[in-house]
Amino acid sequence: VDVGLGQVFELGGQRGARIDASSAGVEHATAAADDASRRALRDVAVSFLRARYADERLRIAADTERLASELHRVAQRRHEVGDVGVLDVHLAALGLARFQAQSRTAEAARGQALGDLRRLVGLEPDAIVTLSGELLDRRRLSLPDLLARAPDRADLRALDAAARQADAEVRLGEAKRWPDLGLRLGYAREEDADLVLGSVSLTLPFFDHGQGLEAAARARGESVRVEREMTRATVATGIRTTFDTYQRLLAAVERFEQDGLPRIEQSDALAHQSYEAGAMRLGELLAIRRELVEARVAYVDLLLNAALAGVELETEAGVLR
Repeated sequence: VDVGLGQVFELGGQRGARIDASSAGVEHATAAADDASRRALRDVAVSFLRARYADERLRIAADTERLASELHRVAQRRHEVGDVGVLDVHLAALGLARFQAQSRTAEAARGQALGDLRRLVGLEPDAIVTLSGELLDRRRLSLPDLLARAPDRADLRALDAAARQADAEVRLGEAKRWPDLGLRLGYAREEDADLVLGSVSLTLPFFDHGQGLEAAARARGESVRVEREMTRATVATGIRTTFDTYQRLLAAVERFEQDGLPRIEQSDALAHQSYEAGAMRLGELLAIRRELVEARVAYVDLLLNAALAGVELETEAGVLR
């Protein structure tokens, strides 16, 4: 029978440095997961906005198709009573076919956008998705508040944790210069003799005293610190730049809504009435209608760009929820 119990005691603070390195590693992994979530949430938000944009484009296309169908009926009626020639009927039919094609294209784009959204949120391909909410929610964001909250961004926290982990590993490498103290207590029985044994061991780190671990940790720490400072500088610049873009686009949206939108509906109604009364030729009406459609599309394009700028701004500041 030979039974023994031993314990090794690390000297020089090795245990504390190892615990600190492990804790920092856990914090780094957690922050990295949070940063992955931040980026994934940004992708989902962008996909949602593009799907809402596709909804608006489809609505514009459907309204335009409906108006083109009414215009075609008006042209046919005026031709039947002899007010216009058959060319107007052909032009109206051609315009209707063109807008019908645009509607089908808008439907396909909407289907693609919803498919991308399903993929990002992990839904089945045939899952029914209903979108709600405005394309642009017009958040009033404060630049000082965004800059103040930016240091808590997940990727910056991950870099801070990586720097602390490297520092702890440097301390661990330095502590390995100290010997390890070992104590052992044993019991042995051989034939009729009972033996109680005790021993003390002391490692002598002549050749491997943590120099490799220390050098690697120092190099990694310096690299992480440089990356952290560069990231912090670019975060502040990105927030300021994106904030300025968001504010400009938001002002452009409000200006268009004030000066442009009311005139679009009025102009469309007046042009249609003028053609039906014989005061305008069909070619002029079609040209006006194309201009009005382009104005509607330009408005929803502006809404989308402003909304995307808002998402990018919140992503840069790390406050996207």
